[in-house]
Amino acid sequence: MIAFKKFEDYGVKALFSDKDDGDMSFENIKSREVFLKKQDIDKNIIYAKQTHSKNIKIIKNDKENYFEDIDGFITNLDNVALFTLHADCLPIYILDKQSKVISLLHSGWKGSYQEIVKESIYLLEKNFNAKRNNLLIAIGPGIDVLNYEVQKDFEEKFREKFDNNILKDVFIEKNNKIYFDNKKFNYNLLKNLGIKDIIISKECTYNGNYFSFRRNKDKKRNGAFLFYM
Repeated sequence: MIAFKKFEDYGVKALFSDKDDGDMSFENIKSREVFLKKQDIDKNIIYAKQTHSKNIKIIKNDKENYFEDIDGFITNLDNVALFTLHADCLPIYILDKQSKVISLLHSGWKGSYQEIVKESIYLLEKNFNAKRNNLLIAIGPGIDVLNYEVQKDFEEKFREKFDNNILKDVFIEKNNKIYFDNKKFNYNLLKNLGIKDIIISKECTYNGNYFSFRRNKDKKRNGAFLFYM
C-alpha cells in the first residue's frame, strides 16, 4: 500500500492498495474487509459500478453507498470513505485544502479523453465554491507509458480533440510503435486548468507489485481510498 502523505497534513488519507493487500474487487469482500480493518477505516464505504465515464456523484449523505454508472465521487462528509477500483487506470485524488472537500476519480483513457478530472474541478467550483489555487491533486499509480501501446487511430482521436499544449510529451513513438502516457496527459490538463499543487506517482501497475489488467487479463483490482482521518 502507498499513502500520499501530503494529504495527511490536511487531515485526509489518500491510499492505494497493492498485491500484498489482496484483491479489492467487488467479488473479494474478505480481502477488502481485512484491508479496512488493518488500516482502521471504520467508515461507510462509497463505491460504484465503474463504466469509464466522466460521471461523478456528489455524496451528500451516507444513506446510499453503491451507485451505477459512476467513475468519481465528491464529498465533504467525514463519516464516509470514497473507494474506486483500478487495474492500470489512474486513481486521481483531489482535496480543496481550504474548504476540505474531497474527490476521488477513476480515469482510464476513456475517462481521460472525456476529461473527468476537469469535470470534477467544475463540480467542486459550482457546488462547493472551491478555488483552483487551493486544490491539492495526486495522480496515483497506473500503467506507465512504455507499457501502454496504442494504435494510430487512438492517437488521432486525441489529436482531433486536444491541442499540442495538452498533448505535449503524451505520445511516444519507439520502434515503430506508439505509446500513451495517461499520467502526463492528466498532468497537462491540470496545468492547463491552472492547478499548481500536483503530485504524480512514479509507481507503474504493469511493472510493480499491483494488479494489472493489461498484464494479467483478469478481474483482480487495486483499491483507491480517500477519506477524512
